[in-house]
Amino acid sequence: MKTQSALAIPLVVSAFVAVAAPSSRAHAAAPECADLTVGAMGDLQDQISAALFAVPAGTQPQYVAARNALTEAQDEIEDAIAFMEDNDPATTHYAEAAQLAAWLSRANVDLWNGALQASVGAAVHGSSQARSAFKLTMEASETTTDLRRKAGLCYMGGYLP
Repeated sequence: MKTQSALAIPLVVSAFVAVAAPSSRAHAAAPECADLTVGAMGDLQDQISAALFAVPAGTQPQYVAARNALTEAQDEIEDAIAFMEDNDPATTHYAEAAQLAAWLSRANVDLWNGALQASVGAAVHGSSQARSAFKLTMEASETTTDLRRKAGLCYMGGYLP
């Protein structure tokens, strides 16, 4: 279940995008915009799925919490992909990048929570499978961080020369 503060992010970002229109000077799209593709998000989704698959089956609280967190991260990325497909999936406009940044930020929080739970499960239960889930989750987090960075640079590219 998402917290109220996490749900407020898109509202704040959307309001900022609507209020802070770019200057009248035309700016070339930031090169990072080209990296924000449905394909890149799909690759991230595959990484999250691999991490989720690696979480050991069972009812131990750490494993349940890890699966829940990774499922939340998947949901965030699915929402981002649907948003991109509803717009022009071949290009990402700087204003769209602001919304993608919000989804990626929330997904990364979920990934960090999943990684924490997997690491606790690995330590408490001596599970090499949970250790693998931790590693895969952190790799997905690194990808998410890189895409989030690119979304921020793409967004700023609409405003800065």
